Amino acid sequence: MNSLASFLSSCPAQEGIYRISAPRPFQHDEFDYDRQYKHHDVTNEMLDREAGNLIGFCTEYGLPAAVDALEIGCGTGRVAAGLARHPAVRSFLVTDPSPAFCLLTQRRMEAAGALSGKISIAQMTAEDIARLPAESFHLIVIKSVLHHILDYPAFLGQAARTLAPGGIVACEEPFSEGYMILGFAAQFIPMALNGELTEAERGHVQLLVDTMRFYCRRDLDKSTAEDKHLFHPADLLRVANANGLEFDYVPNWSYLRTRAQNLESGTGYFRWFFRMYLEVCMSWPAEFADRAAAALNPYLDFFSSIDSHGHSVPGCMGVAVFRKR
Repeated sequence: MNSLASFLSSCPAQEGIYRISAPRPFQHDEFDYDRQYKHHDVTNEMLDREAGNLIGFCTEYGLPAAVDALEIGCGTGRVAAGLARHPAVRSFLVTDPSPAFCLLTQRRMEAAGALSGKISIAQMTAEDIARLPAESFHLIVIKSVLHHILDYPAFLGQAARTLAPGGIVACEEPFSEGYMILGFAAQFIPMALNGELTEAERGHVQLLVDTMRFYCRRDLDKSTAEDKHLFHPADLLRVANANGLEFDYVPNWSYLRTRAQNLESGTGYFRWFFRMYLEVCMSWPAEFADRAAAALNPYLDFFSSIDSHGHSVPGCMGVAVFRKR
């Protein structure tokens, strides 16, 4: 890590945050992020438990007992604060292109008692991972960020360069199968509700259908869009093979939860995901989201009936793991 420390010392810093890249704010209010995604009521106990789950998950893929870690896109610091407190993490570079997110992460770490000499926070775009020294990290953590990166194959190639041999990139990202089916099913909400919708509610439905269609299409210029990709495991496997990385994909899984929790939530996952997405991601009023989800439940039962312990369909959010050979 000496070369990384030397690199960071060459970067300007302000109020404890290195400035590797020019600032790039998030397209939505960073200070409202935790409220929207219900991350505002998080305890140190929760942070420690989630970090332990993440380290435990990666250990199954060969993560060493002591790691130098990097997070790309820390957001408000939900993952970073827990990992910073974990004894397996001996050094940790936490990054985000948004100055506000860097500040919020710094505050969360401070409140969690997680700021120490082993922690560095930097304003950095994902693309500028190319500036970091080679073989600097054993673990690169990415949570709901890879789909924001336009040239994600080039990014993953650079991430592979910064990994030490045996190092791991762990990504939790959206996958196309579940989102495509979500948009398809949403078309039938008016029919399932017998046409009893207000004009505003019809607008919510149409926006959802249009959004899913946009996300799933690959023939559009998405350079200015916040969400650019929905992934298919085959695409990520090709990128892994091109960069000397082993690849695994676990659908409808979160590396912040235990194996038992993931297996338990797998049955009926799509029903839960559908209802959650309406309110949390599309900002539907809770009452309308409840009515719409309830009206479609008889059709969503199709997926619950073919779910089994350890096999959840369709794939919505999942974990992609890349390991450097």
